[in-house]
Amino acid sequence: MLEEKQIHDQIGATITTQYKKAKEKILVSKSLQFVDIFYLMKQGRPITNFYYHKTLFDLADVQHFPNSHSSDRNGWEMAKCLALVGKEDLVESVKKPRFISLSIEVTMVDITSLVCIHVYTFIEHVRQPHLLTIHRMKEACNSENLFNLVVNSLKEVANLDDMEIARKLICVGADGASVMQGNKNELCIRLQTSVAPYMILIHCMAHKLNLAYKIVITHTCVAKVEELINEVYAYFSKSSKRNVEFQ
Repeated sequence: MLEEKQIHDQIGATITTQYKKAKEKILVSKSLQFVDIFYLMKQGRPITNFYYHKTLFDLADVQHFPNSHSSDRNGWEMAKCLALVGKEDLVESVKKPRFISLSIEVTMVDITSLVCIHVYTFIEHVRQPHLLTIHRMKEACNSENLFNLVVNSLKEVANLDDMEIARKLICVGADGASVMQGNKNELCIRLQTSVAPYMILIHCMAHKLNLAYKIVITHTCVAKVEELINEVYAYFSKSSKRNVEFQ
């Protein structure tokens, strides 16, 4: 009976140890994903970069980075969780500076529009991005609903009143979609004429770069360079042995 009890204790201890190791590995892997999302939010980068970072981490052979939950949808859900944590610090950060600017990103995930709004401050010659809100659009993603979302977020999340918005908001950056920067009462025009008269409009540099790339890639020499890069990536990314030899 004593030996049988010792065997059961050893089995139980082994199971407990393995469980703890597995739990620690999962926590580490998920922490890496949250750190990546936090970095994107902190830098004011598009959350859609989360999916592409997975490829970079694979190429760099980052240990414990998970293969699961790496889609745009998962990235947005993690960002929403982190956004709830930073709301208290946001009010003070936005109240202090004289001027603020916004960047607005709209992404389609599972046939649903997700809107990410960052507010940028400039204090002591340093630009600081802050996540204002991440919102899943339940209604149509048109200029009127986007306008209401932006204004309500500035009032309810950043705790700014109408006068503060009119005085502080001097710039809005968004992509070139007609709903954003169209000439006939679209989002940026609505903001400029209704709430922020001193605001200027900026076409998002990342989106402009992407549009420029689509034009440049039509040239044969550039297309060949891209093809070479893809082949090099494919050669090394699928083999750990080749990665080691490359390093």
